[in-house]
Amino acid sequence: MDNTWGDLALPPGSSVAEPQIWSLEWTEGAAWERIRATYGNRVRVLAPLPVGQVPQPLDTAAVERVLAGELPLVPTDAGWDVAVYSSSRGIPDPGGLLGLKGLVNEEFVRVPVPGGKTAARVRAIVETDRRGPAQLHVGAEAVKRVWWNGEPLDPDHGYLASARVTVSRGRNVLEYELSGAQSRPSTISAGDGTPLGSFFCLSAPGGLGPRPRFMRPPDGVRPDGRVTYRARLRVPHDDARAVLVVGAASAVTVLLDGDVVARQEKVEYYEADWGAVPMFFRHEPALGAGEHILELVADTADVRDAVFADLVVRSGAEVTALVSGAGWEAASGGWRGRTIEDERRRGELRHCDAVVRPHPLPESAWLTGRPVLGHAVWPSRSTDDVRTVPQRFRFTVPAGTVSLDLPLALGARVQVSGVGELSWDGRTLRLRQPLSTPAEVEVVTEPTAVLRGGSAWHGPVRVRTVPAPLPLGDWRQLGLGSWSGGVTYARAVEVPSGADPVLDLGRVRGSVELSVDGEFAGEAFCAPYRFPLRGAAGRTVRLEVTVRGTLAPYLAEATPTAWAFESQRSSGLSGPVTLRIPV
Repeated sequence: MDNTWGDLALPPGSSVAEPQIWSLEWTEGAAWERIRATYGNRVRVLAPLPVGQVPQPLDTAAVERVLAGELPLVPTDAGWDVAVYSSSRGIPDPGGLLGLKGLVNEEFVRVPVPGGKTAARVRAIVETDRRGPAQLHVGAEAVKRVWWNGEPLDPDHGYLASARVTVSRGRNVLEYELSGAQSRPSTISAGDGTPLGSFFCLSAPGGLGPRPRFMRPPDGVRPDGRVTYRARLRVPHDDARAVLVVGAASAVTVLLDGDVVARQEKVEYYEADWGAVPMFFRHEPALGAGEHILELVADTADVRDAVFADLVVRSGAEVTALVSGAGWEAASGGWRGRTIEDERRRGELRHCDAVVRPHPLPESAWLTGRPVLGHAVWPSRSTDDVRTVPQRFRFTVPAGTVSLDLPLALGARVQVSGVGELSWDGRTLRLRQPLSTPAEVEVVTEPTAVLRGGSAWHGPVRVRTVPAPLPLGDWRQLGLGSWSGGVTYARAVEVPSGADPVLDLGRVRGSVELSVDGEFAGEAFCAPYRFPLRGAAGRTVRLEVTVRGTLAPYLAEATPTAWAFESQRSSGLSGPVTLRIPV
């Protein structure tokens, strides 16, 4: 597979020439479950209930008992579901009609929509190595109530609810309630009942920095056809580099210090779905040192038309920002006042930001890099139980395996079927000789309460192989389930005298290239996979059949794409392989 431009892994040019194993079987002593590497942080989610039936939050005494292992985080058989996420990749199956825009979603905890007079709850035991003053953030397009270690907080209002806390111990209990959510995001791809996303994280005070949200005039205002939004920004130095992103479903005129610098016309492709598709445009205005006034004039007579703005300026070593939200000056006709944050559900907006901002997931910088504005969130992990137990993982590696990279976050013992228990250096497991057949590997970790499931792995198992006998069949059964490269099947064949035969490969999933005695002899990408072996009669020839799969197996395992389907994940040479001798 060609990764010259970083399409399959980062950094660009990094090798994807070795098989990777992302999916493993996992148990803590009961039933085996299928999990994926890095996905294992756990929270508990209570689906929406009528407000009067929602359980009371944990108080400080109950929290102490939970952290001491004397009380479960949630009652048994009370309807609390387990939700898992990855600290580097978010939720396992984010979905989305148009994909993820090359980003890790910020919202990594989903709940059924808590609409009407219902409320949903989320509980988690959050572990961090940091101590001291911090800011706790909970993001969701819903009304929020938040408790930290049993104490109710009074967070900011709006999408992002933030409150000061003091972290004085490693494990803490977070609980938050979501209510008053709309049934669907206002996007063309969403349907009623679309699950509501949320996130939580800890940062240094002020660490997340300013974050843009859609804004509009308050309800009751009747725009006269235009709404003017105005705010000020001070730039500390000359030679500033500025990026401005403006989004709206209506036409917008952009002015800086009274001069028109851009005009965005209305581009609403789906007029019947009102306001569903705001268009975002990027501008790079020139700004000198001093105070500047940004004005956005929206052509609209509907108070519901909202505007998004994100102006970020790099000036010397300083980065400053002006973001849309509550509190801008606004005017229309005879009305003058301040904007409010538009509370309509819109889904993820991270792809609209002018620069990279802190991500709620502490290990997501692998994809977008470090934040330009604000500071990275505190490293943290989450679980739903404080009891420590060992874990067992098992997976199949292909024939020819000579070593395995095991990126475990825990100490462990490793055993290979047919070989026995092997010592390893904490990262690489080396076999004394190549495996002659596919083999099962079992990993037993030291006891843990937090690094459970896939979160015990920093990434996939990487397999190094040498040529070895390989049976025919689906690669998924041979330890190559995530392999999208090529596999070459080779053997010498004694061809009878007489007419030249036809090689029939039988059932194949993938494209095929055939060489005979090192010379190209044909290729095919669909059935029938039959190749005349010209000049082979009466000789012993070496046949090499290279089967190449599609990208689906690799992308389905290594990425959260919604566009790799089960029917695309089968690859390999299944046969039967025969020589057809003409008569």
